[in-house]
Amino acid sequence: MLSAPTDLVRRVLLFDQKELGDAEHELPTQDLVNKQTEALQRVREALPGASWVVEVEDGEESHFQVAIDRDGNYEICIGMPILNLKPSLIIDGSPGFALIRQPYIKLSLGFSRRSGGIL
Repeated sequence: MLSAPTDLVRRVLLFDQKELGDAEHELPTQDLVNKQTEALQRVREALPGASWVVEVEDGEESHFQVAIDRDGNYEICIGMPILNLKPSLIIDGSPGFALIRQPYIKLSLGFSRRSGGIL
């Protein structure tokens, strides 16, 4: 049972399928490619404690995507990475709950306001 109002709850896709390469959507080192699954697993483990965000299930659309960026930080995307969510969280030093604590609250509130929510 979710404790957040249902119009505030957002579905997130944890994307750990980036490949090695030089393009903007790829990772520059094999080390980052190898670390992405473990880094996103920390986020997955933190999700049950965050009633405002849930992992997308099969057949659902996501509101956000979390992946690893080229610098080894978590990146939150809505089609494109959201660049003004600061501070950046380094995958090697950030517990997963740190990622979902504040940015998702702010993003959820913003979506609710734009979509005619109750806030």
